[in-house]
Amino acid sequence: MRLFKILAVLVGVLVSGGRAAAAQQAPLERWGGLELFTGSLDADAAETQGTADRMWGAQFNFGITAYRVLNLGVDAGIVGIRDRRPFTENTTAGERESAVGGVLGSLVAGLNTPSLALAPGRAADLRLGVNVGYTLIGADRSIDRCLDCNLERVRIHAGEFVEPALQLFHGKGGLSARYRMYRARADVRNALMIGYTFRAGKGPAAADSPPSAPTS
Repeated sequence: MRLFKILAVLVGVLVSGGRAAAAQQAPLERWGGLELFTGSLDADAAETQGTADRMWGAQFNFGITAYRVLNLGVDAGIVGIRDRRPFTENTTAGERESAVGGVLGSLVAGLNTPSLALAPGRAADLRLGVNVGYTLIGADRSIDRCLDCNLERVRIHAGEFVEPALQLFHGKGGLSARYRMYRARADVRNALMIGYTFRAGKGPAAADSPPSAPTS
């Protein structure tokens, strides 16, 4: 419940801050990217659901950064897990075996350091941060592209998480890394995400530039 309260406070601050930013022309940066990830599942949960204890996938992420330190974002992607309890069925393409896969989504909010310049003119910069959030996963055991085949629900609970994050930019784009740690009661233990992020809008250089001199 504490993570939910923190998340709600951050969302409220970001919404009100976004309105103030529009009125005061404060920096508001939009970003998006693609990540590859791998996650570890609890061994007992994996045994119960008949899967391996590691998942793999890819996801898109989108969000905004206000005042250079407040973040709010969403993740959405696909996940696959090795099926240790497969079933087979005869199809028009012959006998085929099931696989486990699904979709996942997360809401993320957090704080990061202002961009730390690593090169003259902020040609490269670094951000460090910490996020909290919530993940939902929907998965099943099925045979791909088979309309009348059996389908079994695979229940994987993720829920609340905390994650340290790092972004290393060169200009508008750069590499990102996050290590997501879920609560003890979750079926997912942790996840490592590596990706590429592109940012748009008023970045750190624009925020730190001195005001232009008035013209006559």
